[in-house]
This record gives sequence, structure tokens and C-alpha cells, in this order.
Amino acid sequence: MKRDILIVLFVVLALVAVVMLMRGPEEQVVEENVLFEVTDIFVYYGSEDNLPIENLTLLFPCPNVDNQPPTTATTWALYYQTLDNENLQASEAQIYQFKGQRTQTLGIISRGRVTTEWGPKIRYVLDKLYPGEILVIKTLANIPQSDASKVTIRNYGDTLGRSSAYYWHPPEWHIDLSFWSRLSRGTDNLETFYNRVDNAPAGSVIWLYPV
Repeated sequence: MKRDILIVLFVVLALVAVVMLMRGPEEQVVEENVLFEVTDIFVYYGSEDNLPIENLTLLFPCPNVDNQPPTTATTWALYYQTLDNENLQASEAQIYQFKGQRTQTLGIISRGRVTTEWGPKIRYVLDKLYPGEILVIKTLANIPQSDASKVTIRNYGDTLGRSSAYYWHPPEWHIDLSFWSRLSRGTDNLETFYNRVDNAPAGSVIWLYPV
């Protein structure tokens, strides 16, 4: 009797093992990510002398969750503004047609992400920008589904609900500029901020307001 029970138990265990092998390892439960996009735009309208600005540092709003930035990837495109249109001059992948004073493509000295007292920012350092040019930065971020409702480009802890940008270049002259920033998820626009400042000094923090 005991021997028969042992044989049955052995057969049952063997069958269980075979079934487990046929099923393969259990799939690990992986949380889905949600893709967010931030479009940041800087416009250099001009200055008193309408000279190009060199070694230009720009900080743009960066997507974040509770002031913590996710892994991001950025690309850029350069436009020239005329009275009738905005003309694409160059992008990360291709040169199109130069307008205005430009004779060669935009040089990216460095780029990345930095931490500031207003939260994480996307940082670009450019070799030269001419009056009438528009720099567009696209930032993509994959956010876990559980954090998707928390994503923002607002300044962390700002009671007025603002965002901010920054620009700096070595010569101490004033320029006319604007920053525009939008957070989107698919076709849904979630947050948009903007500000234009005329006669802005180098090294200015530009407050961006909801629009």
C-alpha cells in the first residue's frame, strides 16, 4: 500500500514537472511606460546691434516627477523667422537651406541635463545664434504608468504654478527673446508656458507663465 502511494506521488510530481516545463518560466509582470514629449522653443529676435550671440547657454524646462527627472532623449531643429513663414534651416540629422546671416550649420558645444534650484533643466550650449533664429528642442521621456499623472514641467514648489528657463552668453549686451514650452502625451497638450522679454540682460532667469 505504501509503495503504491509513493508510486502515485512520484507520477503526480513528474506530471507537474512536465507541465511546468511545457509552460515555461512565468512571465515577469512589467509595468507599462507612458511616453511624454516636451517641446521647448527659444527665439532670438535681435538686439540693438543685431549681432550673433556666441557661446550661448540655454536651460529649458525638463519633465519631472516630484522634482526627479526621468531618463530623457533630446533632438534639435533650427528655424529662421521671416515675415511670412518659419523656415527650417537644419536639424540634428540634416541640413536644409540657410537663411539670414547663417552660412554653416548650428554647432552644439554640449548638452545634457542639470539640477537647479528650480528643478531639473535641459541644458544646451550653442556655438552661435543669429537674429531671427528659432531653436526647437524635443525631449522624450518614458514614465512608469504609476507616475504618469505626476509628470510636469512646472517649477517644483512654485506656488504660482510657473516654469522657468535661463540664458547666458559672455558679452554683456541685452537681447529680445522668448521661451515657449509644452508638455504633451500623445495628442493631449497637458501644460504650456510662455514668456517674451525685450532687452533682457545676459544671465537672466526667464519666468514662464501658463498659457
